[in-house]
Amino acid sequence: MSGDKQAAAVADAMQAEYFKGFLEQERLESAARLAALMGHLTECLAAGDTTHISHLRRVIRKADNELRGIDRMADALKQRFPREDELRR
Repeated sequence: MSGDKQAAAVADAMQAEYFKGFLEQERLESAARLAALMGHLTECLAAGDTTHISHLRRVIRKADNELRGIDRMADALKQRFPREDELRR
């Protein structure tokens, strides 16, 4: 591999590692938000508060879709730029 191509490959791998970490943090925050929403929905259902249930369900679907999108992006990065320890498995 020529020097320029090797440097570009190293830069791409470093950028991928950065975004893997970023997406993991985003995933943790989205999962926490989804869990809080689910808890709020459970409270509304238990209290019989039907006015907020349909709205909460829409928000939960959106949060769930966001979480799945983050997972897809992270998986694509892991497939394209696997870590050395992942290659040994």
